[in-house]
Amino acid sequence: MKILLIKPSNNNCVFRLCQPLGIMYLAAYVRERFDVDIKLFDMRCYRKNLAYLKLKKLLKNFCPDIIGISALTIEKEAATKVAKLSKENIPDATIVMGGPYPSSAPDMALLDSNIDYIVMGEGEEIFVRLLKKIENNEKPYNLPGVGFRNQEEIIINKIKSDFIDITKLPFPAWDLINMESYFRKESMTTLGPRKYMTVMTTRGCPYKCEYCHNIFGKDFRTRDINNVIEELKILKEKYKITDIEFVDDCFNFKKERLCDFFHRIIKENLKLNISFPNGVRIDLLDEDAIRLMKWGGVNYVCFGLETASIRLQKEIKKNLDLDKAKKIIYLTNKYKIFSVGYFMLGFPGETKNEIESTIDFAVNSELCIAAFFVVIPYTKEMQYYYAQKERLRDNLSRANYSCSSINLSSLTDSQFKRLHKFAFIRFYFSPKRIYRIIKFAPNSSKIHIILYGIIHIIYLLIILR
Repeated sequence: MKILLIKPSNNNCVFRLCQPLGIMYLAAYVRERFDVDIKLFDMRCYRKNLAYLKLKKLLKNFCPDIIGISALTIEKEAATKVAKLSKENIPDATIVMGGPYPSSAPDMALLDSNIDYIVMGEGEEIFVRLLKKIENNEKPYNLPGVGFRNQEEIIINKIKSDFIDITKLPFPAWDLINMESYFRKESMTTLGPRKYMTVMTTRGCPYKCEYCHNIFGKDFRTRDINNVIEELKILKEKYKITDIEFVDDCFNFKKERLCDFFHRIIKENLKLNISFPNGVRIDLLDEDAIRLMKWGGVNYVCFGLETASIRLQKEIKKNLDLDKAKKIIYLTNKYKIFSVGYFMLGFPGETKNEIESTIDFAVNSELCIAAFFVVIPYTKEMQYYYAQKERLRDNLSRANYSCSSINLSSLTDSQFKRLHKFAFIRFYFSPKRIYRIIKFAPNSSKIHIILYGIIHIIYLLIILR
């Protein structure tokens, strides 16, 4: 059996590029259970036109039996184009789509006649079971987590709550990617091109934030620390990795495990530069944890703060302790860890005062960097609200978190755009902020972060004009 796994790109040229960790885990898991010839093609590594030419050539030369496409919701348009191209070139191939897009909108995904099956949620075991069905020429009528069309009928089998035992997962299939392609581009952080790798040590998050993809469920599951340490050693010794980006959904849910983990990092003297571009719940941290993280090599951490509105914190079910968040931001500075805050503007019905309170929180905090994203209505509830407002100019598949013209707030479009632009101006046009960025930026990335910041601000001010 020949399997081709594809990561589509929704941009003409991707400047931020992190390794497709989910697909690499999937490939490794499949290889343990099947005698397969498997390849991975990441279209984000190339400019748009070149990516499609290379994909077409690969399809003809490799001639896969199974084509797997992993898609975020924002990659919907690109993913459907990839499915169409794949079907045109290899008509007999079975096309399976997985990832956040088909998981959150299975009915919509299956409207595409080029897609034979969808896999929802945590994909490894579901995909393996589906492959067995395909191999035996059986329809997966009762296979949980799988959707397909049976003539004109769309069948969607709900996901069961029994998630995979991640202690038994093999290491990701690093051999299927060209690591140098990722070393030359920005990652999820703003630390610049460097020899890094993404690593996941836990799956699942017990919190119930409304906007979460929820691929890995609500049961918090952990990998054995010895197993993670072994992975880090392989990455450092075999692949010469210098930087690690942990991409867990909620790495610090259990403080005891966090402390045990960084004690081991220190004991093993791994000397890796560690960053958390996501997955750290700010109000679960304390000074002891931050001190240990710093000693263990952490130099960059991002916090999902979302909003300073108590009403919206409850509505989106984030329920963040904002007073504690301020103290933790202060402590990251105390221990010279570069801090980034993620905020969301334009929630359904959000008022001018609520948006301004979020901007005020960011400006008055000691964050080094703040990103103000526009809320994109991907949930059914938000899409209904959006449709009621009759603001359908933006195609959701092409929406951009940084500069979308989507506006779900109570403000007019012009008022919202003006406040969005004002947020960046107020936050960054401050001598204290510039000093803080220069002071806390990791030495190896200091110049890059400063240049990136200048270019990024100019770009945002132009597109938000």
